Amino acid sequence: MMHPHAFAAVSVLVASTGCWASHGSDTDQVTDAPDVLADESATDTIDEGCIPNCAGHECGPDPVCGTSCGVCRPGWECAESGACRDRCRESYCDQVLVPAGPFVMGSDDDNDIILPPWITHTQPLFEEMPEHIVILSTFWIDRYEVTTERYWACVGAGECRAPIYPEASDRAYLHHPISVAWDDAVVYCAWIGRRLPTEAEWEKAARGGCELGGDPSRCDDPEDERQWPWGWEIPDCSKANIVVGPGGESTSCAVGGRADTMPVGSYPAGRSPYGVEDMTGNVWEWVADWFGYYDDFGCATGCTNPVGPASGDNHVMRGCYFTCDQGDESNVIWSRVTGRIPVYYWPGLPPVDYTGDGFRCASDGE
Repeated sequence: MMHPHAFAAVSVLVASTGCWASHGSDTDQVTDAPDVLADESATDTIDEGCIPNCAGHECGPDPVCGTSCGVCRPGWECAESGACRDRCRESYCDQVLVPAGPFVMGSDDDNDIILPPWITHTQPLFEEMPEHIVILSTFWIDRYEVTTERYWACVGAGECRAPIYPEASDRAYLHHPISVAWDDAVVYCAWIGRRLPTEAEWEKAARGGCELGGDPSRCDDPEDERQWPWGWEIPDCSKANIVVGPGGESTSCAVGGRADTMPVGSYPAGRSPYGVEDMTGNVWEWVADWFGYYDDFGCATGCTNPVGPASGDNHVMRGCYFTCDQGDESNVIWSRVTGRIPVYYWPGLPPVDYTGDGFRCASDGE
């Protein structure tokens, strides 16, 4: 259906403590993160005779004189107790670390495109061409798509627009991915101190870097060109929330066989080499970039930390969604890690009134 308009040690962000923790070894190393930033607006001027007391307070006004005890770092908020707490402290907030280095981005028509046996490859892959090497710095990316529960926390804080499609107000969908316009995704990620991933970051998180295959200086191992997050096997219902089977005989992978979103992380067999979930199916995912052909913004022969064109009319979506149908060649191609579609954008786009347009956030590496 057309769009409607392995590392053994995996690092995660422990949202409840504001600390970085590395999990997967016998010894977990935790380094304190700076929760509180200096409050540059605070002054030393106090009422005569008043002695400030910020004991037990790391942010907000001191309870004696009302002077500032500090402000929290971006993505954190000051609780009534005077302690900084992570705004993204609900479940499904953790991130995984994607290491610096090269990966193979895009594809060429002469690649061995894997399609279901009932589909003949006839569609040129212009949007994905040419295959090229991209070098990225270390970054973090959300393990899961942003859930309805997480997004409503931003709405409650007065920062994000309320979603208007019916499922967003149904408690049964709290752990399903939220569906929003691009602007809303940008606002939410900024609210929790993160950002949308670049298109290159998204693809590397889904495909894996050259360090996972053979020689990372050459990027010539077959694993460097895996077509789906899990490898080369055609998607099935153990790996992704899509629609499987030939046209006329297809079946939704959602529970009950009814095409719909599913709670994030419902298909662990389909996670990427870095442990990122649901990068094929469930919902399309917004990335930060404007859409452009790789030849048009100087990345066709390789580049470092690309951010796409400087401007444009379309943003990019990745990963396909729950009605991605294996009976349609375009849908199968879009479900691959290299698949990309342009979606027209204009400022002030109203909230989406359907399910299918989701996102996840990223942040710079430490």
